[in-house]
Amino acid sequence: MTDESFWGADFSGFEVVSIHEIFTKQGALLPKLTNDYVSAELVKVDKDPFINNAFVYRFYLVGKYLNNYRFSVCTFSHAIEIYPFKIRFDEQIVNELKIEPLVTVSSSEEATLLTKKALSSQRIRSVISGIIKLSDSESGIPF
Repeated sequence: MTDESFWGADFSGFEVVSIHEIFTKQGALLPKLTNDYVSAELVKVDKDPFINNAFVYRFYLVGKYLNNYRFSVCTFSHAIEIYPFKIRFDEQIVNELKIEPLVTVSSSEEATLLTKKALSSQRIRSVISGIIKLSDSESGIPF
């Protein structure tokens, strides 16, 4: 028996930015931008009726002062490989961006661009604004 590794020389060439990292980093920015009224949450879910892959996640906007109200921005899934993955956004985001209801994303560049468009959409701005306005009236804390 030989001590030679059959695993290949290096796995570092496979380092890419995952959609998890993109949503986690963007989510971490949100409380500061909204005076802590809105946060984001990435949750692993068991399954989704529209997406059939091993790993399924849902990205939420969360209203801190609205009994942790959650707005589902999107659901995405992938197999053990990070790319390609499938993503399904809120219906109004789909209509606004003029994209298919279920999009297959093949690279981190494509994921970054699509996420940027979705998170800066009028729909998301409207939802965040609504959460802040309702939080003001529910919490009594001025924004």
